[in-house]
Amino acid sequence: VGLLRGSLVASSSRTPMGLRLAELRRPRMLNFMAWVLEFHRHHYLELVAKAKQAKEDLPVIDIASIQGAIDLDMLQWVTARLREYGKERAIHASHLVIVLRVLSQQMKTISMVMESRDKDTRECAEILTQNIVKDDVMAHLVWIMKNFKTSTHDPRVMSYAVEVFHFLMRLMNKVAEKKEKHGPKIEFRVERAHGHQLKHVATTAEKELADLADARVIENLFYMLEKYKRQSAQLTSMLVKLLYQIIRVHPTNIVVFFELSYFMRIYRIFSDPLLRDKRQGLRYQEMVSMLQYVLRQFFKCAEVNGCVFVELLFRKVHENKNQALLESHTAEFAAILDNYEDDGYKRILERMKAGETLDAMREKHKAALEGSLPWTAEEDNVLRERHPLYAEHPLCCELLAAELPEDSRRNARHVKKRLQELGLIERPGRLGDRA
Repeated sequence: VGLLRGSLVASSSRTPMGLRLAELRRPRMLNFMAWVLEFHRHHYLELVAKAKQAKEDLPVIDIASIQGAIDLDMLQWVTARLREYGKERAIHASHLVIVLRVLSQQMKTISMVMESRDKDTRECAEILTQNIVKDDVMAHLVWIMKNFKTSTHDPRVMSYAVEVFHFLMRLMNKVAEKKEKHGPKIEFRVERAHGHQLKHVATTAEKELADLADARVIENLFYMLEKYKRQSAQLTSMLVKLLYQIIRVHPTNIVVFFELSYFMRIYRIFSDPLLRDKRQGLRYQEMVSMLQYVLRQFFKCAEVNGCVFVELLFRKVHENKNQALLESHTAEFAAILDNYEDDGYKRILERMKAGETLDAMREKHKAALEGSLPWTAEEDNVLRERHPLYAEHPLCCELLAAELPEDSRRNARHVKKRLQELGLIERPGRLGDRA
């Protein structure tokens, strides 16, 4: 792998023809690397089986011989191809499948290295895991699962993305569990690219799972789940576990499944005689239990909120932040489970009873975010009364924004501009004009 990688880099010139040839060679190298990693794992498992049969000490997996396939340089190169063939090219399916296949083999190999009895070998796996997370692989996988189109894209894109996400999530949890035994809960460092800027953020396995609570992701995962007869039992198990994890990271996420289309598909799955077969149905028991859990939670919610039957007719699609009347989809889902007794939902219903339309509320909310909503006499009175109290404080505008009514949605920038308009503070350049 190292020789092949070196020849690929050395032979690629910066001319358009050279770059094109290098790109054509990439699939060959990636396929070869995936084969080498899989062969190496199976060869190691055979050595382990022979050692157990001979009642000898188990061998340590040899990572030096596959260094060229799992070192930091190769991991960065593969994750760069994931970004290129994923988000940058709006899912280049033929190449993305190969990249995800290699990434899957790398995750499986690192998972096996993580189980090694040798401390130094295990530490290598931990370092590799942290570097994979640092390259923002999880966010790219989430983007792929959100933007995958069942009608146009190769289904292997979705299946490999689920597989990589599953194994990387397990690696993150193992690293976190080991670190937390000796200290507080850890967060993984991520380098997230925004255009030409690089932003450093922190993440955890729970945060990455929370990003999957999206109607598009659930739709694609459920599409894959319906293919339970054609796919391996291992992939079906991964899908079920991932859906369970999405629900458990925030219990309100169960509302994503409260749609008539999902209930019709669940009915078709339950009507399959294969699932009721005493022998063959056992392999699908995990999937059946998950679907039964969704139905139980729905009827449990119906005992509190009778309108949940009407909610079946509406898609649980996230609204644009400029139009969303609630702070997050979690607040909306919580209100559905709680018979709309949530404070935010109560305010919306009260405004609707007063005659205000939903479109008018959205326009007003958008204007408030942009700072173009007209100031009321009540808000101006708060500024006049409270400004002398905070005038000397460095966070004067932030404190005044907190004093305003909750539904005003004013921030420090809006408050500062209004203070200038009311003449309570000097406008920039005023002193220079007087001089």
